[in-house]
Amino acid sequence: MNKLQIKLLYLLFAGLLFSCSSSTDSNGDGGESDINKSGQPMPSVTSVEGLEFGGVLATVLFEFETIPGFPAAQFAMGYAWFGNGDNAGDVAVNEQPLMAESQSGSTWYNSFSQTNPSSLNNVSFNGSNHNWEVAGNGDIPAFDLAVSSPSSFTLTSPVSGNIDKSNGLNITWVGSLNNTDSMLVLVVDLSNSKTYIAQGLPNNGQHSIEAADLSDISGEAMIQVVKYRYNLYQTETKFYQAVAEIVKQVTVTFQ
Repeated sequence: MNKLQIKLLYLLFAGLLFSCSSSTDSNGDGGESDINKSGQPMPSVTSVEGLEFGGVLATVLFEFETIPGFPAAQFAMGYAWFGNGDNAGDVAVNEQPLMAESQSGSTWYNSFSQTNPSSLNNVSFNGSNHNWEVAGNGDIPAFDLAVSSPSSFTLTSPVSGNIDKSNGLNITWVGSLNNTDSMLVLVVDLSNSKTYIAQGLPNNGQHSIEAADLSDISGEAMIQVVKYRYNLYQTETKFYQAVAEIVKQVTVTFQ
């Protein structure tokens, strides 16, 4: 392994740790920090009247800059959480099994980790289906659930650099604009973790943030823009949500 490969691997680990410390978390019965251990932003779990949250299954395409001037590193990952951290038996997406991880009595499923930074196989983000298979265990039923993926997009603004927040912030993107996809926008102050978040936005190519909504955010900040789709599986008492999402990220400095 040459020096460049070693540096890229080191930066990949650093990027994963950074993302884990600043990700948004889904809402649900298990608590925000419990449900989302993916290290990536994720839309809040959709509530279904009369049904309890049963679990979330997510496929995520994310990228981040490794070395200035080099192409961004891009990875696809799978993640799943059930109930209050219950074991659901074997879990796979597009026939690729996810690893079960456990801590303090809770279990979650992940294809991507610091010790195994590999991208999912057989999972494309081009409108194709992501097919989940859950073996089931205990109170968790065996079920299959498919969600169509969004297609790639490009974040056009902002770009890395200084931003005068007194003018607010206009975020723009291009690529496959349609009403099938939803968008999530997250702005995180990296010094104090103050955040702005908006989800369920239309995929119309732009989102404006008022200056007042950025009042608690200053200095270096991370902006993440997420395009996503979801689908539900329901039993008589619970619902399970599959999410497919693409995450774009940029770091800026608010002045």
